Amino acid sequence: MESGWFIPMPKSKETVFIFFFFILLATASCTGKDSMPEQQVLPVELNDNAYLIVRLGDGYFSNIFRRVSSEEKRFSHSGIIHRVGEHYKVYHIEANELTGKGIVRDELLESFINHSKEWAIYTINAPDSIKVEIVRQASIFYESKIPFDLDFELTSDDKLYCSELVAKSINNAYGEELITPGRHIAGRLFFGLDDIYMHRLFHCIYDSRD
Repeated sequence: MESGWFIPMPKSKETVFIFFFFILLATASCTGKDSMPEQQVLPVELNDNAYLIVRLGDGYFSNIFRRVSSEEKRFSHSGIIHRVGEHYKVYHIEANELTGKGIVRDELLESFINHSKEWAIYTINAPDSIKVEIVRQASIFYESKIPFDLDFELTSDDKLYCSELVAKSINNAYGEELITPGRHIAGRLFFGLDDIYMHRLFHCIYDSRD
């Protein structure tokens, strides 16, 4: 079993810059874990097949990803809610804090919320056929066991980070670049979470802060 903090090996000068950019943010902003709520009761009724969920997590990397949003630096993680029978689950991807590794997950919504300091759910203003396709695109990444992208590289789909997974699932469903990255880091485009949820395509139906 691997243990200790994972230190990725940079593959290029650009990757070295990105790596130290994120480490600098971590040392400047990480304040430790708050206690996790024991249980969350879903306070909003969901009747659809596809929603966007964003959260501010309770882990080490949460403040890092919160700070690299394009404008509103509030949330750190995102996923696509989908219905499975009588339950709702979330397609998302995150890196393990000990190993730096991770793959696309399909997690129960209640579990996803329980790792949150605050969170919000957004409807997707799209035809039902598009919503079904968004979920299908995310399921393809899940079934392919796509790993977490520590290089934050948008040019391929063989590795993904959380907002990239959501943005590409939506863009693939529409067949166009509807969601565009709003940040540049070391010359590379980067999807901030607010590039997604502040898009006109989404409408907030629940915010834990309100």
